Amino acid sequence: MHVLRLVSIISCLLLAYEGVASNLSPESAQKILDNLYNSFADYRFDKPTLLFSNEDSMAARYYPRRNLILIENKAIEVCNSFGERSESALAFIVAHELVHAKESTITTSYLAYDLAPSAETKRELQADIQGLFNSYICGYKSIEILPDLIQRLYEAYDFIGKELKGYPLIHDRKYTAQIVSKNVEDLITIFEAAAYLSTIGKYELSAILYDHIRTYYPSRDILNNMATNLILEALNFTGE
Repeated sequence: MHVLRLVSIISCLLLAYEGVASNLSPESAQKILDNLYNSFADYRFDKPTLLFSNEDSMAARYYPRRNLILIENKAIEVCNSFGERSESALAFIVAHELVHAKESTITTSYLAYDLAPSAETKRELQADIQGLFNSYICGYKSIEILPDLIQRLYEAYDFIGKELKGYPLIHDRKYTAQIVSKNVEDLITIFEAAAYLSTIGKYELSAILYDHIRTYYPSRDILNNMATNLILEALNFTGE
């Protein structure tokens, strides 16, 4: 039953690690966006355009009217500082904004986070959790570097030790990153357990776990896995 799922994971892994880069380019950034978008497999929303910018204030933004994700070159430099993990660093930033592209109708800012105009803590946490889990599904190791990524971004933008209007303090942002990482670690454990339960024929239990995951990460891939397990459970419900 997991042939399609396995193909999806393999495809993500190949895209994520094909020529692991230490210097990100527009082409590699676009490949990351394509990878993450295809992993969501929700084509009810159009894939955003991805552009680089010389602006120096927000790290990344999403503009709903233009369906545009804008990544600042300074943020790219920070991602490049992670060397072989540069793609994992950028994947989280892009995935965060991609969640906004899927669900938000307001302009968002990565560094301003929940202090940006019209921003909400709940919405930003959701973008963090879904974005980080999406990165994991695609083979990126963003969860391992998230706190360090926040630290390096704040250092690069010279925000440390400053109380700037519209920007969370670094200790608040790193605390949020810890909460997000813990949530996603739990989701990964549940995801792996669901796959194992399905393998040993515990389809109903597997479907229950996938149903739990979809409350945090409602991708069509997760829904497909849940539905497949329910069908297999139904087929084995009687002796006929």
